[in-house]
Amino acid sequence: MMSKYKEKIEELRKSTFFVNKLYLIVLFIVLIITDGTLALCSFLSYIIIYLWNILTAKLPIDNNGRFKCVTKVYRIVEDHELKVDIWYPNQE
Repeated sequence: MMSKYKEKIEELRKSTFFVNKLYLIVLFIVLIITDGTLALCSFLSYIIIYLWNILTAKLPIDNNGRFKCVTKVYRIVEDHELKVDIWYPNQE
């Protein structure tokens, strides 16, 4: 059994294309490693950006009636009224 493997190995060593096959194997291993590290770095950067956006996002917070809103028209352009909302604290 071992002799068959040894014969195959000897045939590969005697082959002129063995060196080329070896270079291709090394090249594919290097490409797989670099592709994996690039995918991992991309995934980690995506997670970091996603978490940063979640942690710095502003949420619509209920004001519990502490502020009052006054909407005023500040300009009329053709058929449209341009409005602005002004928030004032309630006088308590």
